Amino acid sequence: LSSFLRSFFHRVAIDIENNMVNQNGDGHFYLDEHLPSSPQSMADGPVHEEMYELGLDKTNVTGDRIGSVKVEIEESGEFSLRTLWAFMGPGFLVSIAYIDPGNFDVDISSGAQFEYMLIWVLFVATLLGLLLQTLASRMGVVTGYNLAEMCRQEYPQPVVYALWVLAELTVIASDIPEVIGTAIALNLLFGLKLWIGVLVTSFAVLIFLALDYFGVRKVEAFIAMLLGIVCVCFLIEFTMADVSAAGLMEGFVPQMSVDAMYSAVAIIGAVVMPHNLFLHSALVQSRKVRRNRTHLKAACFYNFIESAIALGISFIINMCIVAVAAAEFYPDEPGAGLINTPKLLRRVLGSSAAPTIFAVALLASGQSSTMTGTYAGQFVMEGFIRMTIQPWLRAILTRSSAIVPSLMVALLAGNKGADDLIVLSQVALSILLPFSLVPLLKFTNSERIMGSFSNHGAIKIAALVLGAAVTVANLYLGVATALPFIEEMSGAGRVLMYMLMAVVGLIYSVFLGYLIYKPVALHLRPRTSFDSSTSELDEMSDHSDDDGLSGSKHGSDSLVDVDDGRTRLI
Repeated sequence: LSSFLRSFFHRVAIDIENNMVNQNGDGHFYLDEHLPSSPQSMADGPVHEEMYELGLDKTNVTGDRIGSVKVEIEESGEFSLRTLWAFMGPGFLVSIAYIDPGNFDVDISSGAQFEYMLIWVLFVATLLGLLLQTLASRMGVVTGYNLAEMCRQEYPQPVVYALWVLAELTVIASDIPEVIGTAIALNLLFGLKLWIGVLVTSFAVLIFLALDYFGVRKVEAFIAMLLGIVCVCFLIEFTMADVSAAGLMEGFVPQMSVDAMYSAVAIIGAVVMPHNLFLHSALVQSRKVRRNRTHLKAACFYNFIESAIALGISFIINMCIVAVAAAEFYPDEPGAGLINTPKLLRRVLGSSAAPTIFAVALLASGQSSTMTGTYAGQFVMEGFIRMTIQPWLRAILTRSSAIVPSLMVALLAGNKGADDLIVLSQVALSILLPFSLVPLLKFTNSERIMGSFSNHGAIKIAALVLGAAVTVANLYLGVATALPFIEEMSGAGRVLMYMLMAVVGLIYSVFLGYLIYKPVALHLRPRTSFDSSTSELDEMSDHSDDDGLSGSKHGSDSLVDVDDGRTRLI
């Protein structure tokens, strides 16, 4: 902790001393080392047929951290299973957040209370998640920078640090259900007390570190294996339960009641995770492709297909959980949750194997979510404040931040408190989501950043409408969760909490409004056309040292290898 704090404040001091971000009098922001040499080098406006390089620093966080996989794309443009296989991986790492213990808790609760009614909400939430993950991956592929790096260059220094703190809180909040879920699984499998299980989860970082040493493909393979275990376990539970096929099909027909609104919003909040946007925009950069229009477009397409497959599997798992809860717990056990589900399964299904299978799925889900959360934490810290720490230290910091509240609750409040803490963490994620969602939508909507890859037409409208709907729904979830606790307080305490909510709500609204209305100010430097000729590329290569790049001459389809790992020339 001492080492981390020293590094952090040293990084802050450097930023303040060097005044990293300047405004040059023309409405654009530049880094000191990338100020334009003349007005002619600036972009006069968006040019659809040109690829721009952002005036950003050249630190390749993703490449340095997780390595890279070179991908060859068919020149004919035809679909290739071999190429798809090369792109398989990032979407599966991201999909783990869609089936973490927090999702299990929400799925069980919705099925136990409202039977199959909210399956359509789960389906829509998964589609919304696919849309947002597609936007995040496209931004990472086209710009070569992840969401945290983009935010660092776009916003003033105080805003960057505020967004970094909020992003770190999302990583911690997402890790709390993993800690508690893993502890519950250890209790079921080995009889460990809940608080002992919480402590044991701290050793899960050793698994991540061992796999991380062997490279990104090994991590992806291990996560895919855990995802398969979770899927098989719940398919077995699905076949053991008395699920109504007709009721399951009716669940895909939109229907809603006033009582079910809270659970519906909770499903959306549990599925759409803010740290996933940072994670996916970084992970896709592990696939290195030639930077021309055809190959970038193909990379975006294969990333979409891979994400659709991964999220499709996550939807099947979540649907099975809802269906099992609806078949076995509705309407007799409306209070069913993650904590008491194993006991209910043993009693309802009359089999000791059912809770064991559930525990195995829970353990696999918790461990895989831990690893992806550690990756997200690395990208967030290095992208926002350019502070690099060892993976083991990053993993310990994230896990410790989640273990402390989990351990306190397990010791003081027991199982009921642990269940409430899971709900609270999901509410926190819902409230924090807009601070990653708004920058993502603004960057991907900007033609100055994305060129012809920016959002257009129906996609742009759908992203804005759904983004606004998710933000409103998540804020409703936060308020609806907080009000019952406030109403239980005494008169003076209640008034104080309402005043505190008003102040926090005002700060929240002002900060979010600033992110929404602030124009995109990143300076875009025209590099060369997508359909560039060899001579144009050679000319760019000859002047590469002027842009802080080091590379050799290359043909029109060559990668430009630079010393820091970034491939930026087109």
